[in-house]
Amino acid sequence: MQLGDNFTGSKGAINGADGVPDTISQINPSATYCFKVTAKPNTVIPATNTDQVFRAWLRVLAIKPTGGTIVLGSDRELLFVVPATGN
Repeated sequence: MQLGDNFTGSKGAINGADGVPDTISQINPSATYCFKVTAKPNTVIPATNTDQVFRAWLRVLAIKPTGGTIVLGSDRELLFVVPATGN
């Protein structure tokens, strides 16, 4: 199954310390903002004779000027696959 996104491009993103845009300042709760999440290459989990699937969850938070955070949108499930040796 190929998944698609309804939105493209980031708007008003600010580069983080690593040079990757990961911050948007002064957000409007009724607006739509886009993020591109790119996983780093696997350098930790060795391949085995079968495919391995790992699950993670992505939660986007906004820091309130008055303190605390707000969850933006709903959590998203991410799946990471380490292909079997020889694939």
